[in-house]
Amino acid sequence: MNKTLCKFRIDNIATDPQADIKQPDGSVAKGKAHVLDASVVTTGSEENDEFFAMTPSGTLHLAMVRDEALQGLSIGDEIYVTIEKAPAKAEATEATAGTL
Repeated sequence: MNKTLCKFRIDNIATDPQADIKQPDGSVAKGKAHVLDASVVTTGSEENDEFFAMTPSGTLHLAMVRDEALQGLSIGDEIYVTIEKAPAKAEATEATAGTL
């Protein structure tokens, strides 16, 4: 399976106490979510120049409900995101869902 590695810089981290959280049954409930916004890296190092040459544009917006999901991350930090096809539902396990 092919994987694509992307590099982002964190633009914003916030907590939304009244976010719309999709439930397993498809309904939506209000709850606390931790929100991360990031943009692809453009400059700052030779590595960033290489990533920018392959992925010159992009944004990432994630909302997570686990309190520890963004622990240790700050605005301006750089993060890697790996894009790869997920296994079929039957192969996925709860142990891998949401791990960082």
